Amino acid sequence: MNNIVPPITNSGLIDLFSKSNLLTDKDIKNLEDAKNFIVQTYTSVPMYRPLAIKLLGVLSHTEHPTNESKLWQCRVEAEVHANELVRDIHDLEKLKIQIERNDYLLSHVMQPKFNTLDEKHLKVELQFDMRLLSVTISQQKFELLQLQKRIKYRIEEVHEWKVISEKLIEAGTTDGNYGEMLLKNLRTKLENDLNNPLIDDEAKILIKAKLASINVRSQL
Repeated sequence: MNNIVPPITNSGLIDLFSKSNLLTDKDIKNLEDAKNFIVQTYTSVPMYRPLAIKLLGVLSHTEHPTNESKLWQCRVEAEVHANELVRDIHDLEKLKIQIERNDYLLSHVMQPKFNTLDEKHLKVELQFDMRLLSVTISQQKFELLQLQKRIKYRIEEVHEWKVISEKLIEAGTTDGNYGEMLLKNLRTKLENDLNNPLIDDEAKILIKAKLASINVRSQL
């Protein structure tokens, strides 16, 4: 006779996990001890790339061998952050209104008087709703802090890309036509690869073919 294997359910699995006390008193004490450090990380750790990463990573000579390409990439990066900055500001404004509304609900609307038994049950249910709303407000206030930090560093991002662009222009870089810049940048990258001793001869055959194709297109 075959043994019947009982079905595995999520609720049963969760019950098993619930019996294990993963979060201990020591963890709570460690969190209390680290609170000031956590605040320091919020105020001191930048959210986006520092200037050195912009210059050596994003605008690397490998990816952007021409100054024209670097200038256009500054504009692309700035546009992305500017668009996200507008969205973040909208989210911030909406979240402030939501917090204000929930604070009002918690302190004024959810305070009715109950007399009958059914009304007393409703009172208990309402108390749960009030507790959940308190947690929601706490979550929203945390999200508000994160949004404020995102906005601060998006502004820094846009400003730093502006400064880099100005330095490139001061050095004599002209933007020209975007499509022409892409072709020139790609041609320069391929020429650099062609002169790279680390790239094998077989790969260089493909590079020469790509260069020939670019030269034909640039003459159209």
